[in-house]
Amino acid sequence: MTRRALLALALLALLFARPLGARAQDPPPDIPKERLEWWRSLTDAQRDELRRRQQEFRSLPDAEQQEIRRRREALRALPPDARERIRRNHQRWLQLSPGERSQAQEGFRRWRSLSPDDRKELRRRFDRWRNLTPGQRRALRERWQGMPHPHERPGRDPEHRGPP
Repeated sequence: MTRRALLALALLALLFARPLGARAQDPPPDIPKERLEWWRSLTDAQRDELRRRQQEFRSLPDAEQQEIRRRREALRALPPDARERIRRNHQRWLQLSPGERSQAQEGFRRWRSLSPDDRKELRRRFDRWRNLTPGQRRALRERWQGMPHPHERPGRDPEHRGPP
């Protein structure tokens, strides 16, 4: 899990602080009444993890704490279906291997470096691909597999990403 994701979870721990010496099952004194049932449904290990993350959160610089709070509020403002989509994507991210995560992060970096026009063109091409039938996709893949890699074509600029 990335540091930011861990820290975002730590924010939740703010809601569940408890004084020293309190029993694990005792809810923190400042927990909202509407969260008491949820708190009581947690295992002792889950409560301890939330407390640990709260300490981690409090050790962050104020600017990072504010950013996490801002993101939490933005998440709460989203409609339930959007929050569910984010939750599913986060779960998929957690299942990736470190190599797959690195590959995804590189893809994100490359996407952000594209100009708005290049992004628009890439979306257009992806939409075309998505609208192909499985048979058409298979035929294209077979055709592409028979083509030399751009770096292997004589006279081609390896940095050129457009059509041949």
